[in-house]
Amino acid sequence: MSGVKDLSPARELVRYALKIGAIKLSLSGFRVNNERLLPYFFNPKLLYTGEGANFLADAYTDVLQYKFGHAEVVYGAMASIVAMRLVSVEGGRNIGYAFNCKKENNHDGCSLRQLKDKRVVIIVDDVIGTSESCIEAFAIIHENGGIPIGGIIMFDQQERVYDSVKKVDKLLSVVQELNEILKIPFFAAATLTDLIGVMRTENKIGGDQIARSLKLILDYQHQYGI
Repeated sequence: MSGVKDLSPARELVRYALKIGAIKLSLSGFRVNNERLLPYFFNPKLLYTGEGANFLADAYTDVLQYKFGHAEVVYGAMASIVAMRLVSVEGGRNIGYAFNCKKENNHDGCSLRQLKDKRVVIIVDDVIGTSESCIEAFAIIHENGGIPIGGIIMFDQQERVYDSVKKVDKLLSVVQELNEILKIPFFAAATLTDLIGVMRTENKIGGDQIARSLKLILDYQHQYGI
């Protein structure tokens, strides 16, 4: 990848993910949990390093500041805890963090019940194919007396959800589905639009595989996108 600078935090995250292989491009495609053949695959676990966490924190914080300025707590699954820890202190804001550890224990930040004076909560998750984990988080926050006001996911694929039971495509994306079901706004630290934008920039510099992969992604977006 080239040394393109002055990108938004979302596109910096995408560019870094491409660089380290957290976003993999494939001309033959990836088949993941549904009948679709994806031209790219996002593995967020490869971002859980010191350097990767910085890119994640910048992208999450950008959304947090501009969309949820009065948030007091970020809450999510264990997989998002690296970014959440950094988001909680980014810019000098003392935002609490908590995560769904499934079992009660004494780890700091594990349970919302440990955050006595902070109740305005943002749900945080990574790359999600269904709305289930965020719906579960929404319920847990309510059970613990919190007030969920919105959510941030790591990467929005901006494609219609596949119903694995009925074997059909739904009309909404995961983010749109969450907005409709939970009645609170969800945003993404980065999106497929950001990936396409970064790839178009890189394509101008050169690279036949990027050009071919970009065409496949645009075709995929045309077929399944929202």
